Amino acid sequence: PLLPVNIAAGLQALLLQGIPLADDLLDGVLGSLQPGGRRERRRHAAREVLLDVAHNPAAAAALNAYLRDNPAPGRTIALFSAMADKDIRGIIRACAGAFDGWIVSALPDVPRSAAADDIAALLAVEAEQTIAVGLEVTAVVEHLDDFLDRDDRLVVFGSFLTVAAALAALDG
Repeated sequence: PLLPVNIAAGLQALLLQGIPLADDLLDGVLGSLQPGGRRERRRHAAREVLLDVAHNPAAAAALNAYLRDNPAPGRTIALFSAMADKDIRGIIRACAGAFDGWIVSALPDVPRSAAADDIAALLAVEAEQTIAVGLEVTAVVEHLDDFLDRDDRLVVFGSFLTVAAALAALDG
């Protein structure tokens, strides 16, 4: 994927080879790049799906600001899972009020992932509404009609692995 670190490494390699890079060329090319999974917008089952690898409170706060600035016509629903070693409560607090409901996903093949029930308990403490707990990411994406109306938006976030699973389901 086109990650900023990969792009920077490629540019550095060109510069070390003595290949000049014109500012206008860089502005044109770099300005058009969008790393996958970072506020990536898709359509699936006639619904908007927004994917963001926000997995810490600062990134979640930036996602929350983006959602405020770009509201959906209907509800905004989170599809969330995270690794157990992340500041999950901080992520939830950074998203306070951003979502009309949360679908807490399971990542059963990832030993580092937080248990869906534990995340749901943190959401309850923060007075955030859960819609479903323990479903796998792919099952949610494949059955969006069960969770979203036509004008609703699904926001997939919380870890790179959550977004990767959603992307695989969207592309599959």
